[in-house]
Amino acid sequence: KDPTLTTRTFIWDAIILKLTKRPFIGYGILNQQDYIKITLNSFATSAHNLVLAILMAGGLLGGIIYIFIIGNALYRENKQYNKYDLPIVVAILIFLIIGITSESLLYSEFSFILFYMLLFEKEGKGNK
Repeated sequence: KDPTLTTRTFIWDAIILKLTKRPFIGYGILNQQDYIKITLNSFATSAHNLVLAILMAGGLLGGIIYIFIIGNALYRENKQYNKYDLPIVVAILIFLIIGITSESLLYSEFSFILFYMLLFEKEGKGNK
């Protein structure tokens, strides 16, 4: 296998360099052409990393908000999860693991469905 993860490490280096110029608020949601300009690589049409994509879009502020959302979704006051929580927790973990080398799930229908389920599940607990 390619030790650069199919040139992903070069893409990540270019993105990290760009992030040093606007670390707090990022650059907003970028399209494929933006990534090609940043990386000078016509095949680099995304960050290929969930964390870097979030930081590019919202900077450290966006990253903190994202961590808060995930933490809030996983937090249970009584530290106990019921049988309905398990699929949601597993989905979040899969989402985060896949995010190591791809951010494709970030802007997909899956992420919106997942976060909607989390919101619905949280609201359902408050009504009991």
